[in-house]
Amino acid sequence: MKRWLHVGCDEVFHLGQCPLCQDVMSRRNSDPKAGSSSSYYDGRALFLDHAVRVGEHVRNKYKGKKQGVISHEDIITVRQKRRKV
Repeated sequence: MKRWLHVGCDEVFHLGQCPLCQDVMSRRNSDPKAGSSSSYYDGRALFLDHAVRVGEHVRNKYKGKKQGVISHEDIITVRQKRRKV
């Protein structure tokens, strides 16, 4: 078995635009348990939740084996750098 499993996540351009995602974000933002108004749940948070779930699935599937998960991190880091400019 290979040491690394590439899970992709690099072709993500339209975050949170489908009706299902819009509903999830709306429910998260109106949930009083979600915290203060500074904890706004948007498409980026939705993407990160998905990436975490994929990583947890791989970790559980290959429990006890040395299986690492890699992805394209530029979806997070490069876009964050663009926002600061």
